[in-house]
Amino acid sequence: MSLARRRTPNLGPFTWANRPSAAAFANYDFICTDLNYAKFYSDGVNWRPCGQQDIVNRVGLLAQPLATLSGVASGLFAIPAVKIPASLIIPNGRLVASAMVRKTNANAIATLTVRLGTAGTTSDSNIHAGNMPITTLTDVAAAAEVSFYDATRAITKNYYGVGVGTKSTTADASVYSDITANINTASDMYVTVGIAGAAADSFALLNLKVSYEV
Repeated sequence: MSLARRRTPNLGPFTWANRPSAAAFANYDFICTDLNYAKFYSDGVNWRPCGQQDIVNRVGLLAQPLATLSGVASGLFAIPAVKIPASLIIPNGRLVASAMVRKTNANAIATLTVRLGTAGTTSDSNIHAGNMPITTLTDVAAAAEVSFYDATRAITKNYYGVGVGTKSTTADASVYSDITANINTASDMYVTVGIAGAAADSFALLNLKVSYEV
């Protein structure tokens, strides 16, 4: 039986690239196998997430972090690409990214950054930037909420996660920012996590989570 004639509202599973047309399957839903098995439904125009869906969730340990950085003045954690595929995000959609990072030394103030954009480099839009103080074993849970106005413009809320005592005066002073650099929902975009300003210190990325809702 063809998909168009099935009585069940469920399709798939599919990868995002191989998903059926939303226009052809209004009121159907499917499981996306390459986005952490998130569920999406069709409104007849777009595929929308069924509530807030975790599309990336990578977990490390203190003894086995996802990635480490040390001995560099600035850089990105070397992790497998965290891709936000083209056409996933629609206007009024909201992306939430969070990262758990530990600073193991006490040599200098560091800046923890989370970025989003088409390049996957430090040229992308900064969606979180906050200071990590000169303290041994500083733990932070950086978070950012990105709400999309249209395909190339968004506003981000930059903050530290619940339960973390250390807060950056930079993060607290100005938590909202319009972003446009390398923002294009019609193209693949990437979430990256990086450090700047503390070449003598070491850092461990322990968790990275990205969720999406409309």
